[in-house]
Formats: sequence, C-alpha cells, structure tokens
Amino acid sequence: MKKNILYIIVFILSLSACDKLELVPISNRSTEDFYKNETEINQALVACYGSAQKHFVREFYSYRLTESRSDNGFQGTYYDDYKISIFTSDDVQPVFNEAWAGAYNMIYRCNKILEVLPGVELDEAIANQFEGEAKFLRALVYFDLVRFFGDIPLVTGLLSIEEGYTIERSSVAHVYN
Repeated sequence: MKKNILYIIVFILSLSACDKLELVPISNRSTEDFYKNETEINQALVACYGSAQKHFVREFYSYRLTESRSDNGFQGTYYDDYKISIFTSDDVQPVFNEAWAGAYNMIYRCNKILEVLPGVELDEAIANQFEGEAKFLRALVYFDLVRFFGDIPLVTGLLSIEEGYTIERSSVAHVYN
C-alpha cells in the first residue's frame, strides 16, 4: 500500500514539475549557447581549419580536380579518378558532390563566425584577426570552387533552407571581386 502511495506522489510531482520542456540537451553543445567568448570563437575557427584540412588534404578534392588533371601527374586507367584526370568524367563521379558539399560546409562555418563576431565582446585586435582568418578561409575555398565548377552560388551570410533554394550562380568575375 505504501509503495502505491509513493508511486502516486512521485507521478503527481513529476507532472507538476514539467512546466517547460527543455529542447536543448544539456549534454551537448548547441549554437544557442555557443559563440559567446574568445575561446568559443577560436574553437569555431579551428573547425574551419579542420574543414580546410579535409578539403585540401584528407579527401584529395583539390588534388583530384587540379593536379591529377595537369601534366604534373599521371593517372593510369586502373585508378577510380582516371576519367576525372582526362576530363571525360560525368556528374556521377562522387568527387564532385563531395567537393561541393565539403566546400559549402566550410563556407557555412566561416559565415557563422562572421555573423556572430560583432556580438561577442572581444579585444579589437583579436576580433580583427578572427574576422581576417574566416574571410581568408572562405575566399580560399571560393577560389577552388570557381576553378572546379565555374559560375557558383556566392554565399556571404547564413541562409535559411528556403533562401538556399533561391540563390543563383554568380559569375567567376563577381566571385573573385
């Protein structure tokens, strides 16, 4: 009997204690509680460098879409990217999707830093350094995108999903400017 009464009390207390459901898990970081100080902005910038490492080194996008196509290297017919190296590839090659997605992921990360940076209380020199590094990394990946694809969407801010569908390609000259 006492056990049943205890269960009922716990049940009633649990119902009355839940006025608001916390949607942000306390065990994971989210964008709602991040980008608040110098350390967190620096961590976000390190994530941009991590994307650059993946883009330029680990996944070989840059190599497969530049050097392997030049006369600096030779890709025999036994390699997966042979068609890429002789300019006969089609859009089925996964390297194009991987390069596009990886580049725009890096652009998103840089744009996020640039958007939140004015709202963070930082020393002016540090803020300028963070801004410069984020803009440099974004420009570097745009340089590769233009070389890989020609006219591309130029995204210099954060977009909603709906806005993402409406963005059009910008000319190579516009991207370089």
